[in-house]
Amino acid sequence: MRALAGGATAEGMKVSRTNKYVGQSDWLGIWGPGHVERGAARVAQLENGKKVACWDIGYVHSHEKENPYMRVSVNHLHPRGYLLERTPSVPTRWNAHNIELREDADPAGHVVVIGLGVKSRESLNIHNWELKHLRDTQLRFPDRRVLYRPKPQLKRDPHILWEPRDGFSPIEDVLRGASLVICRHSNVAVDACIAGIPVECEDGAAHWLYSRYPNPTKEQRLDFLCRLAHWQWTCLEMQQAWRFLQKVSASL
Repeated sequence: MRALAGGATAEGMKVSRTNKYVGQSDWLGIWGPGHVERGAARVAQLENGKKVACWDIGYVHSHEKENPYMRVSVNHLHPRGYLLERTPSVPTRWNAHNIELREDADPAGHVVVIGLGVKSRESLNIHNWELKHLRDTQLRFPDRRVLYRPKPQLKRDPHILWEPRDGFSPIEDVLRGASLVICRHSNVAVDACIAGIPVECEDGAAHWLYSRYPNPTKEQRLDFLCRLAHWQWTCLEMQQAWRFLQKVSASL
């Protein structure tokens, strides 16, 4: 939050830091918009006709010891399609991650269903999403193994009785050889995009890609990732981040 405020100040914005929503500013910057209190502040700011910069854990390279990336969106928890369409598809920021696209999919492989986190369940009031989709997926693909991937903090989620599950392995290992990933809005959709695994999702940044192209080409995946790279920044890039946010949302 110090970096967020410092970047805005450096960009010439008048900044005030507060622990409670006040509603007097053109922009509200929050970390963790899925939290109930901060989520309520986001809704209040939007009802006031003003903008919200929603910050959270980044899509890639978010756990670096130095300079981790944090994702951002305007007004929503993830950048919606209309924001991605306004975003340049230049490769500079994506190339800086030095991540090679892979082709790990197996059309006959297992299906991975991604679980929700505690905050998502509470804020969305969704408590049976996983079990419903696990059962529906098994009916759709009776000859495929359906693997449940819970959130790391929910390795043993008592109300979801489903095996097999894998809450421990690196996500790259879980995705390797999969035929499909099913999630609501998880960042795993971005991991699957990098790995070349088809995705079905209801929300999140990747919905813009997979709602149009269920099996996107490598070029379509790269176009999405180049745009998405403009929606995550480090603490050292906060002035640049605010400049981008103001530009891309100028006519909203």
